[in-house]
Amino acid sequence: MILATLFTAFSLLAPVQDASPAMGLSAEPAQIEFGDAFQGEVLHQPVTVTNHGSTAFPVQRILTSCGCTVPTLKGADGEQIAVSGHADTTAIYTLEPGASMIIDVEFKTAGKFGLVQQKVSVVHQDANVPPLLIPLSVRVSTPISANPPWLNFGSITKGSTTSKIVKLNALAIGDWNVTGFEPRVAGRSLPEWLKLKMLDDEGGERRLEVSIDKPTAVGPFNEQVSIQLDHERVTSVDLSLTGIVESSVTFVAGNTEGSRVPASALVFDQVTPTSTATRTIHIENHDPATPYVLTDVEVVVGKDKLDYFVTELREIEAGVSYEVDLTVKGDIGGGVDDNGNVKAPFFRGSLRLLAEDHPDVQRKLMQFHGWVKTDERG
Repeated sequence: MILATLFTAFSLLAPVQDASPAMGLSAEPAQIEFGDAFQGEVLHQPVTVTNHGSTAFPVQRILTSCGCTVPTLKGADGEQIAVSGHADTTAIYTLEPGASMIIDVEFKTAGKFGLVQQKVSVVHQDANVPPLLIPLSVRVSTPISANPPWLNFGSITKGSTTSKIVKLNALAIGDWNVTGFEPRVAGRSLPEWLKLKMLDDEGGERRLEVSIDKPTAVGPFNEQVSIQLDHERVTSVDLSLTGIVESSVTFVAGNTEGSRVPASALVFDQVTPTSTATRTIHIENHDPATPYVLTDVEVVVGKDKLDYFVTELREIEAGVSYEVDLTVKGDIGGGVDDNGNVKAPFFRGSLRLLAEDHPDVQRKLMQFHGWVKTDERG
């Protein structure tokens, strides 16, 4: 009994063996501290990972907690090894006992501000083995910024030109110059209709003119621009541009005065069961070089409602200007019940305008809605 007790005590005092191969790994440095950095800098830190254990460590992945942190693995011979893109059961590298490997950790400060904390994880092939975690921290400040950093141009008519001013503000970073403009996303190119021009070349605050010059494609746009800088530490400043290019053909609904609905919707007010109401769509083509020829108008409602609507198309100037009337008959409401209430007071539908030869607006849908009221209740 005494011998057993002494053996147990000796076991508790003896060194604890590694519970898993992961416990045999160490990183030098154990954590990455970049300190203070400027927004726009790309930082690098090599980390040496050594296997002090008695068994091999098959590395399945090297993961990071953010796309701003990019690891690159180098083996014992200096060869570069991809850290992802393998099947789950495949090790990308096997770190033998006593061997070391180098992970070059790249951190991109673009879009970051203040204290940023991330981590790099060296993941074992066995999911039950805890990974080696390498913390990363950096404090990012903005030495030069775009004001505003995001430009919303709103709606722009195709073929038109508009511009806005962005101010580049520098805070005590020494000499700097703008050398060019590139897309923030690699492999893309800036559109030809996007014009960027520096109006000032000195001073702590400089103006950048951003112009949308005769865009050719209809639809929304979202451009991410990297303003390239000549500075020993700061290489770029980010700028975002958004908006939507509308067709050169405009459609304006002639609603009642004071109506709060969009100009692209038709609203019928105060239609009585025994009357009719008409709303007019005014169509203008602001690009005569591309004729807009309106050929047909269709009412899109249930078949049982078609007879209650009448359309009239008027050509003001061929290819340039048109007017379309939509008339609704008040008896669409189904008449009045014994209590003086309209049986089905609300109606809605769409008006489809067809100009199939136009490159941008072959079909245009304009919503309409309204209600039928009795004279007494109007």
